[in-house]
Amino acid sequence: MNAKVLRTCGLVFPGGLVMVASIWLITTRLTAPPSPSELMKFAPLGVFGTGLALSAIFHRSRIFHGLLLLAVASFALREAHRYFDASTVELITKELGILIPLNLVVISLLPETSIFAGGGWYRLGLLGLQGGVIAVTCRFYAGPAAWYLDHRLLLMLPFDTVRGLPHSVMVAMALSLLLLMLPLVRRRFRPTDIGMVWALGAAAVALAVVRSPQLCSMAFASGGMVLIIALLETFYAMAYIDELTELPGRRSFNDAKMKLGSTYTVAMVDVDHFKMFNDTYGHAAGDQVLRMVASRLSSVTGGGKAFRYGGEEFAVLFPGKPVDEIFPHLERLRRSIEEIPFKVRGKDRRRTRKKKGSSRRGGTRQSRITVSIGTAGVIGVKRNPDEMVKAADKALYRAKACGRNCTIVGRMVETA
Repeated sequence: MNAKVLRTCGLVFPGGLVMVASIWLITTRLTAPPSPSELMKFAPLGVFGTGLALSAIFHRSRIFHGLLLLAVASFALREAHRYFDASTVELITKELGILIPLNLVVISLLPETSIFAGGGWYRLGLLGLQGGVIAVTCRFYAGPAAWYLDHRLLLMLPFDTVRGLPHSVMVAMALSLLLLMLPLVRRRFRPTDIGMVWALGAAAVALAVVRSPQLCSMAFASGGMVLIIALLETFYAMAYIDELTELPGRRSFNDAKMKLGSTYTVAMVDVDHFKMFNDTYGHAAGDQVLRMVASRLSSVTGGGKAFRYGGEEFAVLFPGKPVDEIFPHLERLRRSIEEIPFKVRGKDRRRTRKKKGSSRRGGTRQSRITVSIGTAGVIGVKRNPDEMVKAADKALYRAKACGRNCTIVGRMVETA
């Protein structure tokens, strides 16, 4: 399946699946509520406890603070039902309806940092300060706060509230959703960003069913589950996806080659003169070259799947395809990389001001990027994939010896 399709599916799975299941369960319980069980009472505690522990152990501060925000909101509303009257619970719900989405936006924009040191304490202190503000407004300014929160902002809407949530909460939710969606619009499908979007949806569901403390806790817990899933997906990406090129990494390649059958082709791709390019233009330009080559490799035809093998070397697997069938696709790939105009800014480039405040960049040069490819494969014979990788590597060295920017077919094993 195409990598872009997989990333798009990541927008709705598994976060969307958890949300749909949560809404279905809540709807079912609303129509036929059974007696509360101990499992349902302690399930949110288990979800948040597990998520907070994992995110703290692996230093994922954004997931940690998102989980903490949902956990505190869930606990606050549950305790509010026990100790306060209905009007106070309603005021707390409206205040959380504004603070939760805004906090999720702030958390999504902040960089990963230590949870219990430096800036981490400031973030935890900010959450505590907001709790204090809610307590003070409920105790001393309940009337004015309720008036401002209930003020009708969207005159075009024919209703004042949605399940008790006023316009102010709806505006905060809508604006926060748009801000959380910005990284996704830019094609940055990172698990944490997607998790924050679905956590906002879970918070909206929780506030909509706030009159039932148990259902409210379940909805917040579903948001916690989404963030835990995002945490696990982040671990997977760190282990199996190369961060620079966004291609599957060496570990993914080792797993994939063990699943090959009796007919397949292995291609090893190396960027020509990469060390010289790095020394001349710097590591930032070298990284840009690797990303460009990786983008071409990710679109390789012939049913191949590309991997970052290490350094400037890549690998491509073609399961079920013989070498003679794959050779034209590899040549097309090599030529497509060679034909890309690659502009490099020199180290000594300077910005010179032009009239009316505009700027001109100097020192820009155009360089040609080429790759050498070595390939090997088997047809109808069960062979150790490591043996064929070594054969493809030998063919790659022959391609370099032949002047680079070419494709060399190495060892091909087939049935007699």
